[in-house]
Amino acid sequence: MLKYSVPDNKIGRLNKFEFFDLLNRGKDPQFDVFAETACLIANCPSSLIAIMESETQTIQSCIGLEIDSMDRENMVCQYSIANGEVVIIIETLLDNRSRPDPLILAAGIRFYARIPFVDDESFELGTVCLNDYKPRAIIESQITTLKKFEILTEKYINMDMLNEQIGGDGYFKEIFLNLLINELNQTKNDIDTAAAIKNTGDAKMILHKLKETAGTAGLFSLSECALKWEKKADDNMDFSAMKKEIIEEITIGLNIIKSLIKYNQKLC
Repeated sequence: MLKYSVPDNKIGRLNKFEFFDLLNRGKDPQFDVFAETACLIANCPSSLIAIMESETQTIQSCIGLEIDSMDRENMVCQYSIANGEVVIIIETLLDNRSRPDPLILAAGIRFYARIPFVDDESFELGTVCLNDYKPRAIIESQITTLKKFEILTEKYINMDMLNEQIGGDGYFKEIFLNLLINELNQTKNDIDTAAAIKNTGDAKMILHKLKETAGTAGLFSLSECALKWEKKADDNMDFSAMKKEIIEEITIGLNIIKSLIKYNQKLC
């Protein structure tokens, strides 16, 4: 098997996992529905969802196989986490990337596909792997659907991380999240106004506050975006580009928060 390469953002990715207590976690039954759906989409008998840690791959859900973790150097998934691309191996016994993967040999896996899911900061959070026990192909429409499906998996992980960040009692958590929604909606209006009149001072103040609010809430992509534009806040700032990017990031954050509220309500 080829030696895996280390992604450039490895340290940042692992720091994010550690901050949100995503390392060394056992299987999560909430992921089973994603693994089962992936099997249906690709018409495969087996799938797994995993988070790639520093030296091991921790399984969050596994359909058709009994496995909890594997050393990274022995896993085909290492290649996708390194380059962020979809990996498809039609015949595992003839491909250098999958020889001699101990899991593939032991389980008799002949077809392998791997689709990464990436968060809004371009950190590769993990992977969905699909397996079959005979050589086969996968059509482009299935790959396209699986890529769209990965957005849901990523969204769940983002909700899990936000949930971990705010913690607390369910009732007070919902109050906090609704206050956060109001704050972000107000910020959208304030950004729109500052951009319309090209007020650099107001824009810088709004962006600074947004950076702090988003960081506290665990919306780090939004926080980084606000910081970037805060540094650019001068007489030559492109207000139109700033407004567009900030509002897009706020909208993503609002969708994550609203999904988390619905998710927590279902648990009650």
